[in-house]
Formats: sequence, structure tokens, C-alpha cells
Amino acid sequence: MDAAELQKPPPGELFLDHVSHFVADLDTAAGLLEQLGFKVSPVSIQEVAGSRVGANRCVMLEQGYIEILRPTLQPDPGLRLEHIWRSEYLSHSNGVTQLRALFVVADEPPQVAARWGRFTGLLPQPDGDMAALEPQRGHVRIGTAEALGKLLGDVPPAPALAGYALGCRHPEEFAARCSRAGLAVENATVGISVALPPQLGGNWLLRGESV
Repeated sequence: MDAAELQKPPPGELFLDHVSHFVADLDTAAGLLEQLGFKVSPVSIQEVAGSRVGANRCVMLEQGYIEILRPTLQPDPGLRLEHIWRSEYLSHSNGVTQLRALFVVADEPPQVAARWGRFTGLLPQPDGDMAALEPQRGHVRIGTAEALGKLLGDVPPAPALAGYALGCRHPEEFAARCSRAGLAVENATVGISVALPPQLGGNWLLRGESV
């Protein structure tokens, strides 16, 4: 089965599919990701009802993907997702393979988790001082800025997406690479947190593939 087919959940299941960064400059954001060892896809144009409304570039992972996105009126048709689920875009020198989790900042985590639960069909569960949603691949944690700050470091006020977790073959090596690139890196309770610069925004939590 090819990589694109592996991204499709079986009937009745749900995957954490991708996360997006809205950026001012695609090439600047892509250059940062490439400096950190990711292979970034060529530009793809987003269309709604036949009108071009945005442009993106993607980091395709073995499980899920990261998107960088900006509005555009470019005429270049670019590539589409089905054209970039290919092996040449899945092998990253930093060893990142998976989109593992999404972290959501909320003032009232139980109420927000209930809304997400109605939308996804998942039953929220308590997880320490956060609320958890568990699709069949990946997971979502919803917590206050204080709770998520203990895990990720500085996070924005609610409502916001604080960051996401990446599964890595060698998280310590990738963290060292991020540190050499000038990013703030700290040991967290369940991994290694990396504060992303303004070109991307947010935080990464680096974890092993099976942790």
C-alpha cells in the first residue's frame, strides 16, 4: 500500500491528519524547515469554487503532515496533495516521521473538549489537568495556558493552538539540531519542547516514535 493510502482512516475511524501554520512568507518558513532537516514540497495552490485563494507547501510525514500556508492570487497552478505523498518527500534527515498530538489552549477545557467531542464523535476523557480526545491515530490535549505552559513553555492565551507533538526516530539528535539553529530547547515532562520562531509560531514537543 502506498503512503497516500496509509493516510486514509478505515471507515468509522478518525486520524489526526495535519496541522497548519499561516505564514507571511512561504519561502522563508520553508527555508527554516529545510534548515532543520525537513524536505518541503513545492508550492501547491488552494482553490475554492474554482478561485485560487491560497498557496501552501507541506512537510509530508509517514503519519500526517505539516502545512505552511498563506493567502495568494498567484496564477501558478502548482502541485496537489495527491502528487506529493511520495517517498522523496517522506524521508527527512532529522528523523521525524509522525504527527503525534495537537495541544489546544482553552480557558474552560471541559466545555471546549465537549464541543470538539460533538464535532469529532469522540468521547472526551480527563487526563490530569487537561482534557483528552483519542482518535485512532494521534491525540488531542486541551488545557489552560498554565497547564500547557508546564509542558511546552510559553504558550498563547486562549483560544489558541499552542503547538503539536512530533514522533522522531532520534528526538535528542533532532533537539540538538534545533538548538544549533538557535531555537529554544527544553526538557519537558514527556519529551523535549522546542519554541518555534515567529516565521512559524507555536511549539513542538519531540517524542520517540513509540513513546
